[in-house]
Amino acid sequence: MPTRDLALLRQASPSALHALCEGLRAASYDRPSVEAWRQRPAEERAEDDSPLATLIRLFTLGEGVSAGAFERAVAPTKPDDWAQLGCVAMRGRHVFAPLRLEPSEGLWLLSDRLGNGVARPGDRDSVEGVSTSSRLLANLTVRRPVAAALELATGCGYHALLAAGHTRQVLGVDANPRAVALAEINAVLNDRPSAQFIVGDFFEPAAEAGLEFDLIVSAVPLDVSPSEGVAAPEPGLEGDERCQQLLHSARDYLKVGGFCQLVCTWAEHGDTPWESRLGRWFEQTNCDAWVLACTTETPAAYARQRVARELGEVAARTRIDVWRAYYERLGITRLLSGLITLRRSERDRHWFRADTPPLQVQGGGGESIALGFELRDFVEDLRQPEMLLDIPMRLSPHARLRQEMAPGRRGWESVTSELRFERGLAFEERVGSDLGQVLGNCDGVRVLRAPLAQAARARGADPARELAAAVPTLVRLVERGFLIPEPIHRQRLV
Repeated sequence: MPTRDLALLRQASPSALHALCEGLRAASYDRPSVEAWRQRPAEERAEDDSPLATLIRLFTLGEGVSAGAFERAVAPTKPDDWAQLGCVAMRGRHVFAPLRLEPSEGLWLLSDRLGNGVARPGDRDSVEGVSTSSRLLANLTVRRPVAAALELATGCGYHALLAAGHTRQVLGVDANPRAVALAEINAVLNDRPSAQFIVGDFFEPAAEAGLEFDLIVSAVPLDVSPSEGVAAPEPGLEGDERCQQLLHSARDYLKVGGFCQLVCTWAEHGDTPWESRLGRWFEQTNCDAWVLACTTETPAAYARQRVARELGEVAARTRIDVWRAYYERLGITRLLSGLITLRRSERDRHWFRADTPPLQVQGGGGESIALGFELRDFVEDLRQPEMLLDIPMRLSPHARLRQEMAPGRRGWESVTSELRFERGLAFEERVGSDLGQVLGNCDGVRVLRAPLAQAARARGADPARELAAAVPTLVRLVERGFLIPEPIHRQRLV
């Protein structure tokens, strides 16, 4: 789609764009309402002629709607208000939307409609809306009041506009002029004047201006693929080296204490665990790193999905073998995707952490990430891990204990106990029945050594051996946020 089709929107006054939001609000066109509507039975959706249903069909699903239904849906605005800005096109008695307009995290975002003959993911100037990886990043971004933030490959400006809610100045960079144009329109539509957008390649604009940031984010789809296609690596870079290069470059633009968070894909080679390979990426970077591997795919499955996304099912068949041969040549046996978070630090020693959590995020994921960095610092600073037994702990208010019981000599007896979170990263941790019961008494005053030893003696077990065996579990419980050391709790209250 050529850039000129955005001319009317780019020329629109802020008041004209803000007026459109009145109709969207009146229809409750927000993400929770859209998700709830899509969960309804198909028969109910088909019969629904509410304003919300009309807007979902038009802007989310890309269907045409009747002019009368559209007029009712956008009240108190008028259909001409939308048509004059190029948001909709009238064809006889029906209305169509050339652009996608979707709600997410309190924003409304214009993007290209991919598919349906309008634009394809492989079109070089098409601008994608909010993807699955974008939602993952949005759910896990560390959100603190800061001075400066940067979004790389900003696309429709989603993460830059989210950052504008807690950042004084935000810069979104994209090599695609059409993306920058849409992001600028979205900034006006959502009244985010602190978000600015510029055409450029990744860090080049920041380097030219000598800028540093408290937060750098990106959900750019850097595929692990041969040197072909839109998201292929640069010449001379193979596999996931482009992802590694971006992460290494990020450290030069981070302020001390700043976070860089990238959703990306990396490879596992042969029998070498990916954790050890990625750990070497961050040596000598002056950064602490936390990798969350959310999905795992075989090379064949990864190739099928990516090639079909870009070329379509039929054309993809001739390219998949090329991709598979590429993976075989590099010795790639698995491809993993997830979030990599860096924090620039002045610590004497830097740490690397890798987890494979359940993909589900219940809300507050960014808070979990920030707390996870504090907790890992705390563990790293202990002279011995056994010191956790003598430090007052608090059980996270978001922790829940699930127990499995089985018939025993004295009735029901606990077989397993599992901790899980109802908010944030959905970590799960199996704990012994003794530890599971003791954790409930962690109130910021009591320490764990005495009650665990007492429980061991009651079972006729050696307390010293039981305490030593509990330490690795305690380390994981602290690092994952189930247990909060009292010093960290007090520090967060300040």
